[in-house]
Amino acid sequence: MAFRLRAAAALAALLAVGASAEEPKKGGDRRPELTLLFFTAPWCGPCKAVAPILEKAHRKHPKRVQLVIVDYDTAVDEVRRWRVEEIPVVIGVGRGGEVVFRAEGAGAETLHELEAGIVRFLERARKKGGKRQ
Repeated sequence: MAFRLRAAAALAALLAVGASAEEPKKGGDRRPELTLLFFTAPWCGPCKAVAPILEKAHRKHPKRVQLVIVDYDTAVDEVRRWRVEEIPVVIGVGRGGEVVFRAEGAGAETLHELEAGIVRFLERARKKGGKRQ
């Protein structure tokens, strides 16, 4: 399930994305391998072209991919923190908090690269020992 972030709740959730890989939770690390931070707004037309790609990745790999929808208009601190100047922007964050890719805009080439970037990351993670969904 994707979840939306508003300004107050966003910071805690985004900081959790960057939690140290050296600190697994009891019973193993249950954080997703990839968190997709989707900076969007209800009024953004191009964002509507990006959303289905992200939702598909999340539905196909629910335990491996987390989708976080960040409201561009209200999550001002996060917009600044992640240096988002225009939307749509998708930032892929790995389990250890590292940014693994960033896609800006909604042109056909960007959408293709976004989808390919998600697939490439998940394939690399699986080869490194990540569990398959």
